Amino acid sequence: MLRLIGWLFGFGMFMALLAIGTGAYYLTMMSLQLSDYMVLKDCQLQVTTRVHAAHGTLLAEFARERRLF
Repeated sequence: MLRLIGWLFGFGMFMALLAIGTGAYYLTMMSLQLSDYMVLKDCQLQVTTRVHAAHGTLLAEFARERRLF
């Protein structure tokens, strides 16, 4: 019985190390495909143009992308 428990523990540790290694490999491959962060730093986002009436009521919004800055 003790031998079976030892074998199951060893097998469990092997599977855990295999899962950690696979996860590390996956994260490494994904990180190589990411853009350089300096490109994101200099990004200029387009904001929505809003047209208001004289008393402050919103009349219309114009935008290619609906972003709130």
